Parts: sequence; structure tokens; C-alpha cells
Amino acid sequence: MPLYMDIHQHVEGLTADAAAQAHRPTCTRGEKYGVKYLHYWLDLQAGNIFCLIEAPTKDAPSPCSRGTWPPLRRVD
Repeated sequence: MPLYMDIHQHVEGLTADAAAQAHRPTCTRGEKYGVKYLHYWLDLQAGNIFCLIEAPTKDAPSPCSRGTWPPLRRVD
């Protein structure tokens, strides 16, 4: 299955705890769309989140994180 990287930039007030709490429901929603969140990394100083995703299509992860984080860039 293809791999993608979601990049959420300039997340105000980003903390490791906030990211972990928001990540759980995103993973649960992902199951509905055949999306598997493999790992995420944080750059707390810049407020950036990088999510490694396994998904059937480039657009499949979009509904999973909608409303959780600011708009993102997806890299395939």
C-alpha cells in the first residue's frame, strides 16, 4: 500500500500531550477509510506535525484528520 506524509504547519500551542490526544481519534477514523497511521513526529518549536500514513489513495486520509489540525500538505 502507498505511503504518504501529512505535514501540519504552525500549530499554535502544540504540545506532545495535545498531539497524542488528537492522534487517537484520527487513527480510529482512519480504520473506516482503510488508512493506517504508522508514526508521527513533532517539531514543537516550529509547531509542525509530520504523520507517516499508509493509505489506498492520496485523498483517503483527508476525512480522518479534518477538524483536528490546521490545513495540511500531503507528500507522496
